[in-house]
Amino acid sequence: MRWTVLAASLWLASAAQAGTLLFLNSQPGDYIGQGAGRLVTAADGTFTASRNFDNGVNVDFDGSAPGDFWSVDLAAPMSATLVPGAYEGAVRWPFQAASAPGLSVYGDGRGCNTLTGRFLVLEATYGADGRVQSFAADFEQHCEDGVPALFGSIRYHAGDPACAGQPDGTACDDQDACTQSDACQAGQCTGTPTGGCTAAPVPCRTRSICDPSGGACVGGGLQPDGTPCANDDACIVGESCQSGVCTGGSLLSCDDGDLCTVEACDSHQGCLVAPVPCWNVAGRAKVWGLGGIQAAPAPPRFTSTLVLRIDGTYRLPSTHITSCGAEIPDEVGTYRAGRHGRLVLTPTNLDEIDAAGTICIGYPLAVTSYRTVVKLSRSGLRLHGTSTLAASLEIFAQAIPFHAVATFKGTREP
Repeated sequence: MRWTVLAASLWLASAAQAGTLLFLNSQPGDYIGQGAGRLVTAADGTFTASRNFDNGVNVDFDGSAPGDFWSVDLAAPMSATLVPGAYEGAVRWPFQAASAPGLSVYGDGRGCNTLTGRFLVLEATYGADGRVQSFAADFEQHCEDGVPALFGSIRYHAGDPACAGQPDGTACDDQDACTQSDACQAGQCTGTPTGGCTAAPVPCRTRSICDPSGGACVGGGLQPDGTPCANDDACIVGESCQSGVCTGGSLLSCDDGDLCTVEACDSHQGCLVAPVPCWNVAGRAKVWGLGGIQAAPAPPRFTSTLVLRIDGTYRLPSTHITSCGAEIPDEVGTYRAGRHGRLVLTPTNLDEIDAAGTICIGYPLAVTSYRTVVKLSRSGLRLHGTSTLAASLEIFAQAIPFHAVATFKGTREP
């Protein structure tokens, strides 16, 4: 919500200073504007205005991004000073005949070799030194005598001269049909946006822009089907546009691969991660068969991570046994308080562990009992525990029982 309000405020602020702007409405096939619409204001970069060599007016826009540059040159016939009025039959400035007006709108590295067009000057004021104080014009340009047109408007401090020496609130005209209630503020003519067009792009629709010359909304059509988009749910990714609607996608995975964290997805904030208590444990295991005979000559060592969650569940990761290709599933279960401050861990997925063990050993494995008891230190930073297992292997239709005991110690993750 905070970002939405900020974005809207920035747009309103730029629209309120509509006395300086460049608006482009390019038809499909127009080389200069590439068939798109664009509106830039003083909030998007720097505008400069000057007189060109034949008494015309040049207005440049230099955006904040590299290469974002636009220029508008307009000139009256016979090198006369540009004044408000309509100028028909314009050709490319500065190569026009003396009897023809000059016009050239170019930018983003694109310009016309030859062009035809026309323009309407709405406001043009100059200082005693001849410098441009304010300027407003609408134009139409056709590259290489083509049919597709580039329509546009240029405004430079439009309406500001009327505010010189006037108190705030004095009515003025910023020459922008997309604003209303124009009034002088600190020597500038500013208006509030009419709000009739889309201020910013919405999923699967292109941005609509208000045309300063008449107030009509330009653009705002549907994005092509398959265009990547994003809806309001941060937990859905991979959406695309279909008939103007952002749809599809899949659930975002928030698993960070860290056993010592718990992850969740919030539809507004995306993935949320919080630490959970876990201990790095290491120990030894002994296995006995029939008659109390130890099955292994040396107790095998093991290391793992024990996770105790506040909801009374635990997780004890297992390992991939490459010698038999079986992946023993993580041990999961519940824990409860036992006697003398101990915790009793009871697995809930013994069937899965049995099945994986059967694949690995090659004989049916049946676990008849399994329990782990853990004792935490008073600080909770250390623990020690014991796991006991009773099971049997079915070999040649005969059940061969065995049991195992594992002892371990652990230290808590920082």
